[in-house]
Amino acid sequence: MDTYVIRRLAAAAGLTVAVVTVVFLLLRLVPGDVVLVMLGENEAPPDKVAAMRHALGLDRPLVVQYASWLSGTLRGDFGHSFLSGRPIGTDLAARAPRSLELTGAALLLGVTVGVPLGALAARRRGSLLDFVAGGVAIVGVTFPSFVVGSVAVLLFGLVLHWFPATGYVDFRSDPLGHLRHLVLPAATLALEIVAITMRMTRSSVLETLSQDFVRTAWAKGLGTAAVLVRHILRNSLIPVVTVIGLQAGTLLGRIVLVEYIFNWPGLSTLLLSGIYQRDYPVVQAVVLIVALAFVCINLVVDLTYGAIDPRIRLG
Repeated sequence: MDTYVIRRLAAAAGLTVAVVTVVFLLLRLVPGDVVLVMLGENEAPPDKVAAMRHALGLDRPLVVQYASWLSGTLRGDFGHSFLSGRPIGTDLAARAPRSLELTGAALLLGVTVGVPLGALAARRRGSLLDFVAGGVAIVGVTFPSFVVGSVAVLLFGLVLHWFPATGYVDFRSDPLGHLRHLVLPAATLALEIVAITMRMTRSSVLETLSQDFVRTAWAKGLGTAAVLVRHILRNSLIPVVTVIGLQAGTLLGRIVLVEYIFNWPGLSTLLLSGIYQRDYPVVQAVVLIVALAFVCINLVVDLTYGAIDPRIRLG
């Protein structure tokens, strides 16, 4: 393992610890008390409140609570929900794959549509295709996900009946039904990715098209596909990869509203209920999973830089 990879892994680990530490501290500063939520703010006698706080470990010093939570997490034990009493790891194991599936489907759809569309729009600058691609980009960056999702539910779910408006079907019981439920939320999340990656790919390809090595490739008589893929796209991908990495990170934030709109039972509903009810262990665990996903995405982006352009590994 070379120095470049070790530096990136160390930075990713440091960033994860920093994020979960800040979240742990901020949750303790948020107004409200989970014990009063559980017992009733106006009905619980002080001795019962104190006993419940002691049972949950909330009367211990903050440093002790943090050390206990961190040591348990490092062993794979996320603790139990204050309110339901269930192991948090069980809920995470059931819901995290659903959110990751939705995020992955949206990212895959956005990249496979956005990058080729941007390259073709640049190659045929000023054509009808370029005009249509520009329109898609404007729609994608103008309308937020909750507006696009609401319109998709109304138009494709309730009016045209092309896809189920909301809900979730397990893949093992009905694979086709599962994929039909996945289409609308994935497309809603993917629209912004298509718009931004398309615009970035178009700009980057246009800049590369004017380079001398591209003119040399054309002069050598290489085919359009060979020049576009081997010479133009390869040298245009670094800014595109940067944008894809950033978009993957923003997906983790936008997915909360999209899961809520389409009633997709992922991590979002678990996170929202944890926030409303001051269920600290649940919120900490979900934020940790999201932070790890964000850090892993950025790590992959950094390593991809090094693979595309070896000069970056020496920087």
